[in-house]
Parts: sequence; structure tokens; C-alpha cells
Amino acid sequence: MGQRITLENLEILFVEDDELVAESVVEFLRGCGATVYYAQNAVQAFEALRRHTGIRLMVTDIRMPIIDGKQLVKEAMQFWPKLHVIFTTGFADLSGIPQSTPVLDKPYAFEELERTILQFCPPAWLVQKQAGPVAGKAHEAQFDQAWEAVASSLDGSVSQTTPKLLEGQVPSPAPIEE
Repeated sequence: MGQRITLENLEILFVEDDELVAESVVEFLRGCGATVYYAQNAVQAFEALRRHTGIRLMVTDIRMPIIDGKQLVKEAMQFWPKLHVIFTTGFADLSGIPQSTPVLDKPYAFEELERTILQFCPPAWLVQKQAGPVAGKAHEAQFDQAWEAVASSLDGSVSQTTPKLLEGQVPSPAPIEE
């Protein structure tokens, strides 16, 4: 009898602004055994990365309001360089995305997402849990730097909501319950 590799020991950050898509994908990934954190935008994604230091994989939509997935990844990689990324998109410009980075076209089958994760992630991540990229005060300092980098990368064309989001003045949507 052969063994089946599962997502059991993998912590995933799923970033998607469409709540219906997010609910179904998060439920599927949790059913595969993964620990899944959901963020509806880049600000929530940075907060999740700061709080949950075991996250190794971020699956993010490319086209999102305020800060798109490509910019989110660019900023996150400065502070979490070992973070693996899978992009999803329905209709986005793929320029600037390395060819080695998986991109799933929407709508994608759940099995296609699972297969991509299993092929893309190092096998050790799927068998044993590893410590997070940084921990404690050092991690908080890196988050603060990342937060500042995101804020400073925004130009004047961004909506008036952005400063409020970055300062936490706009309420976040309720997280999807486990």
C-alpha cells in the first residue's frame, strides 16, 4: 500500500478579494489537512504573515483593489524571502512574474490547486512542521519595516482608503471560521 502525501503540516496564507471563492477554496484546503489563514487584501496578508510565523506558502489573486498580488508578493519577499507563492488570476497581466512561479487560471479545479501545491512545495514541508521564518521581537520589527515599505510604495494615484487601511481605521471583514 503506497503512501499519499497530504497538506497536513503545511500552513498556507490564501489571499483573495472574492469572498465566495475564498470560502470554497479555504474549506477545500482545510479538508486536505492544511492550516489555512485567509486575507481579503494585502494589509490583512501582512498582518497574517506577522502573526502566523509558520506560513510557508501564499496563494494570492493577482488582481485585487488597492495593492495587487504582484506588489504584495514583491513587498513580502523583502521580509519573508523563503515564502513560496502561487498566483491565481481570471484576467491579469502576467508581466513581471517569474516563469518558475506557478499561475493558476480561474476558474481552477480544487485538485489542480492541490496538485500545484504538492509539486511546488519542498517535500519536507509536507512531512514535518518547521519553525517560522523569524520569531518574537525580530519578527515584529520585520513586520513594521514591511508595513512601512508597503505604505511608501503607494503613489498618489491610490484611493483615499489606503492610508486608512494601513492605519487600521477601516474595519476588516470577519475571518472565515475553521
